[in-house]
Amino acid sequence: MSAMLDRWPAKATITGDDDVWLRDLITSHPDYPQKFGDVVRFFVAPDAFGGRCFWFERSDGVVDNFGTGACIDGHPPLRRRLMIACRAASQPDVHAFKAAYFNGSRHAPCQATGETIHWDDAHVDHVVPFVALATYWIDTHPDLSLDDIAPDAPGATGDTFKDPSVADAFRMFHASEAVLRVVKASVNLSRGARREV
Repeated sequence: MSAMLDRWPAKATITGDDDVWLRDLITSHPDYPQKFGDVVRFFVAPDAFGGRCFWFERSDGVVDNFGTGACIDGHPPLRRRLMIACRAASQPDVHAFKAAYFNGSRHAPCQATGETIHWDDAHVDHVVPFVALATYWIDTHPDLSLDDIAPDAPGATGDTFKDPSVADAFRMFHASEAVLRVVKASVNLSRGARREV
């Protein structure tokens, strides 16, 4: 997969054996055929995280990316998908916290080191790890199932809750329990490496 990603320039239509191989691969995706429909072409382009990934264009004009891992391994286990949906539900509030902390400026002090950091180098850190908060909430909602996960939609970068009231319930829990701070990205990433697997 890495060799194929490197072989094709951004936005170029993938052809030949690579196109045939991708068409075969997507038939193993858990959301095939509703996600892919009638694919007219594959190409490589940036993903939401700054890397490169495979994209497809359908005959109806829909353009979307897809994870080759899902084609090979299927969807992650339910608990992991619920965790991803929890993160998606809380993301607007986390972003709003960061925006309020910077208060229209591009620079602010890191709440861990005190050094001045730029907006682009700042992360919102959960003092109590997000994984711990989401795990507790999921454990107190044992009735959650795959039926609560929204079907993959064009442009989606991860699982979300199908019912907005479920997402709102986690947002309310997160708002009442999470202790947030804005820190330098490297500080947050080093903490995450030690506490999350």
